[in-house]
Amino acid sequence: MKKSVYKIFFMCVPFILFAHDAFAQLTKPNSHGLVHNYSLLGVLEGVIMWVLGIVGSLAVLMIIASGVMYITANGDSGRIDKAKDTLVYAITGLVVALLGYVIVLFVGDALGANS
Repeated sequence: MKKSVYKIFFMCVPFILFAHDAFAQLTKPNSHGLVHNYSLLGVLEGVIMWVLGIVGSLAVLMIIASGVMYITANGDSGRIDKAKDTLVYAITGLVVALLGYVIVLFVGDALGANS
C-alpha cells in the first residue's frame, strides 16, 4: 500500500510545484506579451498564490490518501478512524488556508490597499 501512495504522490509532484501557473497572469501583459509586477504587493501576492496552490494540492493529496486508507482498512476500526481523522484534518487545513486568504483580502480592501 505504501508503494502505491508514494507513486501517486510522486506522480502529482509536478502539479504541486507548478500549481501557481494557473494564477500567473495577475496583471495585463505589456506590448511584448510579458507580465511584470515587481512591486512589493505584487511579489507578495505571487508568493501567497504559490503557497495556496501548494496547500490546495497537498490537501487534495491527503484527501485521496485518506480515501485509500479507508478503502484498504478491511474493517479495522483503528485504521478507519485514522483515515477519517486524516480527511477531517485535510479539509480543515484547506478551509483555514482559504479563510486566511479571504480575511487578508478583506482587510486589504477595507484599508484601501487595492485602490
